[in-house]
Amino acid sequence: MQLMHQKDYDLLKELCPPADYKATRIDFAFRWVFDRMSNRDNFRSQYHKKPGRFLIREDREKCEALALSFFTSMQAAEKQFRILKTHLGANVYRTLGTRLAAGYLRESDGLNSRPDQRGHFNHHPFETARHAERFKIIDIL
Repeated sequence: MQLMHQKDYDLLKELCPPADYKATRIDFAFRWVFDRMSNRDNFRSQYHKKPGRFLIREDREKCEALALSFFTSMQAAEKQFRILKTHLGANVYRTLGTRLAAGYLRESDGLNSRPDQRGHFNHHPFETARHAERFKIIDIL
């Protein structure tokens, strides 16, 4: 399957997503979103929210920015949000979201990294992915 925004991936010299990313089903995934699930930024990568920020970045950083961030638990998502809030202040709400959503990812949605020690994983969506249909807001950040 083709990745969403494949043209942006094609511009990278480094393999993106990395070879160890797999199309896997994830039964419980958590993501920071805005106050309405219809907000188009809920499932847009940081790269696509502000592409100018990444013009002079290394391919590895661009690849990370093309991915969507998810977490394996509500606790991990909330903890990481609190950490970022201490660094970014109120900007965190404008940039990353104001709510926490829960849902699941299908193998047909995209390629996933392995979760890290913080419970975070990257997800590079396929162009056919419809995340908003399977995620619901569960908490205020």
